Amino acid sequence: INGGRVTTFYICNATGGVIPAYGHADLNGGNVTVMASTMQLGYAGGAGTNALGVLTFDDGIVNVNNVNVGNQTVTSGGAGVGIINLNTNSTYGANATLLVNNILTLGAVTGTLTAGTAGTINVNGGTLNAGTITCGTNTGAINVLGGTLTLPGTGGTAASPIGSLSVSNSTLNLTVSSAATNINTTSLTAGGAGNLINIPAAPALPLYPVQVSLIKYQGSIGGAGYNFSLGTLPALFGGYLS
Repeated sequence: INGGRVTTFYICNATGGVIPAYGHADLNGGNVTVMASTMQLGYAGGAGTNALGVLTFDDGIVNVNNVNVGNQTVTSGGAGVGIINLNTNSTYGANATLLVNNILTLGAVTGTLTAGTAGTINVNGGTLNAGTITCGTNTGAINVLGGTLTLPGTGGTAASPIGSLSVSNSTLNLTVSSAATNINTTSLTAGGAGNLINIPAAPALPLYPVQVSLIKYQGSIGGAGYNFSLGTLPALFGGYLS
């Protein structure tokens, strides 16, 4: 225990041997409260051991400072794969929330990448709130279906983008920055009747009007194409999406 938090919460810790390891924390149907400093899903700590870690819940909150969703810790070693499912519990009218206070990494890689290392988050009616999202590989994926993605910082970079971002009937809360694009992704897919983008905060900008980049992607938008609408803005701000 570290300051009231579990120091490290592992879901599949494969630190040796050659047999692939699998761990699934299926917490559906129960109210969940987890406080941890670090969470590791699919921790491949051996030279030849693949690891798959899965977290699934539909009610409550996992509050963690840093998360690795898939972690390959040895150069050209075992593949680390992590999956998080944030679901909705229709029986109790509840949903799952993952709050990452600092850094959420999709497919963390040490040294040379082993094929298969990846991290995926499926927000199926739940909420993902992450300070910053980084990618060790470009195979990381975030799928938001009827859920909410809140990102005070950035998701991916131009050099290491999120492999794919898919949103359908969902809400994105993105804090505007004049210095960086909020989300960098290789592939963007939009679906459903529409998707809402709220801007909860913005800095003092050097001049007005100004165009800021919220999402950068390659090629064309997949699925339904551009179906985003602008929701709330900070006080005294006006704007539109293009």
